[in-house]
Amino acid sequence: TKEDARKLLQAIKLFNGTFQPVLIASDAWGKESSVVINGETDEIAIGALTLELVSIQPANFDKYFNSLKPDLPAGIIFKNITNKYSKTISSRNPWFNEFWENRFGCNLTTSSTCLNYQLNETNWDSKLQFIVDATYVFAHALHEYLNCSSLSCPNASLLDLDIDGKKLFQLILEKTFT
Repeated sequence: TKEDARKLLQAIKLFNGTFQPVLIASDAWGKESSVVINGETDEIAIGALTLELVSIQPANFDKYFNSLKPDLPAGIIFKNITNKYSKTISSRNPWFNEFWENRFGCNLTTSSTCLNYQLNETNWDSKLQFIVDATYVFAHALHEYLNCSSLSCPNASLLDLDIDGKKLFQLILEKTFT
């Protein structure tokens, strides 16, 4: 952790220069400036080898995410709701409405203006790419596991399936992605 790394640098400093190891830092703290205490441990960290996975913002993710809109709760119909955005996508996520209400401080069941807000998120975790990639890996493996075609997936009701984890894992291992 960052705190452990900070303590390690402080402990090395106690050797007063008689011990200068080569440090190899993981992505958990290698690029974190908060680990190195200016004037105290920065000279210890000089020359450390740091490892970090290459992470690129997934293409079109901002556009997709920011176009999501909540689903109206069952039985709720507001008159005169105008959608000024040409394309909105239902989130299909059972927690999205709750996220929306918390994000904008409104209530979908009592406020017609709650739907008129627009997401404008751009500050994503650097590991977002890995989450998207993992989702694609599982989606492709499940697609094959369920014998889906490019047009339909007749066995797609996951609620009724007893998925063999070993078989699914093997399908994941056999997949190749670029």
